[in-house]
Amino acid sequence: MDRAYNGPVMVASAQGGMDIEDVAESNPEAILTEPIDIIAGVQEEQTSRLADALGFDGPQKAMAQQQMSNLYDLFIGTDATQVEINPFAKGRYFGRDDTEEPQVFCVDAKLGFDDNSEYRQKDVYAMRDTSMEDQRDVEAEEIGVQVKRASERERERERARARETGAHARENERVRGSDGKRESLRKIRRLHPPQPPLPLTVRVSPSCGNSPPRNTNLALSCSSSSSSSSSSLRRSYQVHWP
Repeated sequence: MDRAYNGPVMVASAQGGMDIEDVAESNPEAILTEPIDIIAGVQEEQTSRLADALGFDGPQKAMAQQQMSNLYDLFIGTDATQVEINPFAKGRYFGRDDTEEPQVFCVDAKLGFDDNSEYRQKDVYAMRDTSMEDQRDVEAEEIGVQVKRASERERERERARARETGAHARENERVRGSDGKRESLRKIRRLHPPQPPLPLTVRVSPSCGNSPPRNTNLALSCSSSSSSSSSSLRRSYQVHWP
């Protein structure tokens, strides 16, 4: 049953070995979807398209179409919510003549049933094995409580969204922090505007007279004083005289 189509849907993909939900996320083009009119039932042209999509041809195509029709009848007749076959394959019976025509098999299946139909499907629910179910669900059912628990795929999506949200929050915090630093610098500049250049005194040592040596130390010193503060700076450089 698919809420998007308000009714049953047959979905097929030639990419086996994984859940159809995983295929839908990784490669949606590999999935063929056939909405079924619940009144008219599945049509031959629909099963033909599905069989072609799965790679069946020759006699096996007709077998596959018949299997699909039977599966739809099972779906409706048992009040199922899901009938999943994986793999749906062709092969031969073990030990039989290799010249025998290959058959189409539903090798493994996963079925889900409408809980509200238990009163109609007593034979189906008589086969129920609660030891194979999540005991939390069994206990909740015993006290008349319905539990909606997210699947592992849904939990992983929530974790991915949380990681993405956290990354965005950290980036926003970083941007806000950078903006705050820039604003602090602006305040500092307003409170402490740049001072005019300090007077520069140049002193050359040692005294070299009219014949300076080839290499002479040049000392530059800057000093400033005011009623409120004083500062000085001294740097030494090696000077190469021409």
